[in-house]
Amino acid sequence: MIRTTIDIIKYAKQYPGTASQKWSIFKILTHLRIKGNSLPSPSEPVSINIFKHKILGYDFQALDFLFKEVYIAKDYNFVSTKESPVIIDCGSNIGMSVSYFKSLYPKSKIIAFEANPDAHYLLKKNCDENGFVNTQINNVALADFDGHISFFISEYKGTLTGSVLPSRGGTKELKITAVKLSDYIKDLDQIDLVKMDVEGAEMPIIRDLHQTGSLSKINELIVEYYHNMPNEESSLSEFLQIFESSGFDYSIRTNFFDLKAFQNILIHFYRK
Repeated sequence: MIRTTIDIIKYAKQYPGTASQKWSIFKILTHLRIKGNSLPSPSEPVSINIFKHKILGYDFQALDFLFKEVYIAKDYNFVSTKESPVIIDCGSNIGMSVSYFKSLYPKSKIIAFEANPDAHYLLKKNCDENGFVNTQINNVALADFDGHISFFISEYKGTLTGSVLPSRGGTKELKITAVKLSDYIKDLDQIDLVKMDVEGAEMPIIRDLHQTGSLSKINELIVEYYHNMPNEESSLSEFLQIFESSGFDYSIRTNFFDLKAFQNILIHFYRK
């Protein structure tokens, strides 16, 4: 959470936009700072206005984090020559990323996946209330098989984590419908972007896309890759090799402070 006005001014100045947009960023961050001390788990969702969109969340701290990650850091920014690109959003949470994509390309077609039922509730509500057309919302977990899978979340609805891995989820275990992303892709001619933030479940999804030939239909992928997870073998080299053998190049952004520490690695894959 941003603590000082100086921090807010710095974020606003660094935002790569017009003076009007920088002013909007300043106002949004100031609003989040003022409201950030509100008690968690309110009886009704809280909301902020982000440019032309109203986004509901379970608390202001989560909205603050998502806003900085998606809108300020622009983790999911991509350039398309199309007015209506096809975007698949894997791990949409409450829909901040969908809002961002719709701000870039209002006519885009978006297929969104969110397994956490609490996050999915606000994802659907945010899409409906903002009138996001050509947007398909799916309350399922992505995997390399069809069936059911254990999914772990926190007891607190405002959590930003939820995963098929206990170490990346919470103490509450749910049984969620599991589907293969390749089944959604097979009827599409071309996908302009796949964004993926699935809390450690990315490898089996990508393996399935590779084995079914579905990667050939995708132009770009932005993947949050989870490295050095507890009780999990490292497989980054295998992960990258799948893309290298499929005609992709990539840019990587990450950092670490301690050896063997968990890392969230942002990888943007693109066609050579």
